[in-house]
Amino acid sequence: MADTKVLTNNRFGWLASPSTAIPAANWTSGPTLSQLQALLNISEAVKIDGSDFGLEASEQSDDRSFVDAAGAQSRSYNAASGSVEIYTPAKDDSSSIYAQTWNLLSRPRTKVVLCQRPIAASAKPIAAGDEVWIYSTMTDSRIHNRNDSSRTLGLGFLPQGDILPGYIVPASTPVAPAVNPSGAQALVVGAPKFVKVSYQGRNITIGAKYASSNEAVFKVRHGILIPVAAGSATLTISYPGAAALTPIAVTVT
Repeated sequence: MADTKVLTNNRFGWLASPSTAIPAANWTSGPTLSQLQALLNISEAVKIDGSDFGLEASEQSDDRSFVDAAGAQSRSYNAASGSVEIYTPAKDDSSSIYAQTWNLLSRPRTKVVLCQRPIAASAKPIAAGDEVWIYSTMTDSRIHNRNDSSRTLGLGFLPQGDILPGYIVPASTPVAPAVNPSGAQALVVGAPKFVKVSYQGRNITIGAKYASSNEAVFKVRHGILIPVAAGSATLTISYPGAAALTPIAVTVT
């Protein structure tokens, strides 16, 4: 199979909106399809080679190794930050996507929602089943940049604590995740069992949340059911934005 080059600036979408676009409760329950579709697609106004925003951008450089605790740097989901470079609109431009993006992001200390969508065409509207990375953040520093072909504004962003990494966009009427194998689960002490959880056609086994009604009977970790002792209990599986999945009966012998 031939190697395939993915053109990032055609296949990586940027969307943004004021922070009010996603209410506080939806950072826990999951944003709805209509809330995400209301975000402004700013992909055309973002200079891809001048932007570095996300989880990796929050890592600070030093000479330490990952196993050396001395002078350790913070690298966690709460530290998601970085910078985005946007094009400066023409002086008489008040309505283009460049002007809309400028008006939304150029003012320091403005709380906004930033949303990244990989792989899908950047101009494509948000649709159910898309995978997106959503950040609650605040505009910070500003740096004007000029070169031969463009004039841009570099914007720093400060994390505001809320993030939904790898979030699967729900349908307008959310559906429940699917489990394979489905139905009641039968376990034997000493023999862990693996289940696969999918949602909107995507594998969310790692991203789903699991709970055992009685960990003295069985425990569950990332889709692995670990039998502890003979008995019966129920398995609960949930995912933000998805409809509730009926608890699954688990019997251990």
